[in-house]
Amino acid sequence: MKANTKVTIAALIIIATIAVMMVTGFLNMSGRTVTIEQVLATGVEYEGKFLRTEGQLMEGYVFNVKDITLEFQITDGERILNVFYKGFQPDNFDVGIDVILTGNYQEDVFIADSVQTRCPSTYEAEVNYDEDAENPHEQ
Repeated sequence: MKANTKVTIAALIIIATIAVMMVTGFLNMSGRTVTIEQVLATGVEYEGKFLRTEGQLMEGYVFNVKDITLEFQITDGERILNVFYKGFQPDNFDVGIDVILTGNYQEDVFIADSVQTRCPSTYEAEVNYDEDAENPHEQ
């Protein structure tokens, strides 16, 4: 076999391997968005799969400084989901805030790979309605 043929075959094998790895990685990272109700109702179906869910942070979260772990619960108003996260807590992590999680569900605990918070009131413009003030949009 010629040297050029060997190099071409090796290059094709490498390209195919990279393509398979990219597709497999993408499929594993494109998690399914589920509600807390769905996770708790059919948890076995979701065990080990990459998921995205959200809920409101409940009182009683514990941040372990030594291990850099965070244990907390989120709720949808009716159900409670236990969460474990290895990493630092977000800056505005406070009771009642909306928390967005990605990770997987194992043995009645959501193991989060990422924890994000949402605080829409921080980004909403303040609107003052003064009946006596002129409206610049009226003609």
